[in-house]
Amino acid sequence: MAPKKKPSDVLAGAKARAKSKGKAKAAPKAKIAASSSEPAEQEAAPPLEPEPKPVHEPVEGKCKVRYNHYNQDFKILDGRLMYAEVDEEYCFSIAFKGNYTVKVEYPDGSVSAPITPAEKAETDPPYEGLCFEGLTPDAQHKFVVEEDPALSDAPRTVYTASGGSTLIKRDTGGEMDEDSASCSCVFGNPCQSAYSCKDWNNRYEVAKKNGWKGFS
Repeated sequence: MAPKKKPSDVLAGAKARAKSKGKAKAAPKAKIAASSSEPAEQEAAPPLEPEPKPVHEPVEGKCKVRYNHYNQDFKILDGRLMYAEVDEEYCFSIAFKGNYTVKVEYPDGSVSAPITPAEKAETDPPYEGLCFEGLTPDAQHKFVVEEDPALSDAPRTVYTASGGSTLIKRDTGGEMDEDSASCSCVFGNPCQSAYSCKDWNNRYEVAKKNGWKGFS
């Protein structure tokens, strides 16, 4: 028979077993506490920065814009055509006076809002910021120019035959006869006065046909 254990030995064994059970129960609690702290750490993370907006790349191109028998190419940027470039090529500021207006007729037949170049003729540089919008690259457009209504009642010039090849210009009141042989448009220089011009309304076009480059 196995010897009987002393009471002190039995008590020591019971304490050891109780201690080991306590450790086993404490381990899962520690794991639960650790797992419960994870969401708090995630919430404290800084917010993500928003993605930057894409940078706009300007669209460059060219289009044709007709006026009368001229049909030039013009540079456009994002569908905008600067009026200063138009006036440099077509010289509307020389051909028209006062508050004349210019519009663009688009390929589909619609027409832009009119601009009044005289409003920005004195800026530095002239016509700064004045432009047409909505033009289509590689498409055909057209300029529509209207005279200042305040000048529509100005005296008109007509031409009558003088019996030879020379035209005699008369004003609408019939008070003046003047030989138009001194018209400088035919020599490549637009006339500065209607009284000596054969075709005042189209003087800059006539001068261009005869060698004028668009500037004095």
